[in-house]
Amino acid sequence: MPVRHALLGLIAQRPRYGYELYTALTALVGGKDNWDLKAPQVYTTLSRLEKSGLVTEESIEKDGDPDKHIYAITMAGQAELDKWLQTGVPSEYQRDEFFLKLMLGLERSDIDTRKVLHV
Repeated sequence: MPVRHALLGLIAQRPRYGYELYTALTALVGGKDNWDLKAPQVYTTLSRLEKSGLVTEESIEKDGDPDKHIYAITMAGQAELDKWLQTGVPSEYQRDEFFLKLMLGLERSDIDTRKVLHV
């Protein structure tokens, strides 16, 4: 399952914090029955995306509460996401990656989702 690209797609919609990304991705795939995503996997992936220069992280201090970490996509992250969205999915991965590409691509007016469908 391409967690990194799914997270990039969600962050491209708007900057989000980690737990918000976890719940949005869980909802995107139709719940835990379809994919039992673990929150630590999201945070580990976000850390890797930041180290790769694909997202930035901004800490927002909260009085008396733990800081919130808001993630935003970089130009390199947008380019990586666009490349992923515009390439076909090998048939052995269609159940997962195909669905994510289609759902995230439908949210974007600049992505031709027909390319996802015609591979």
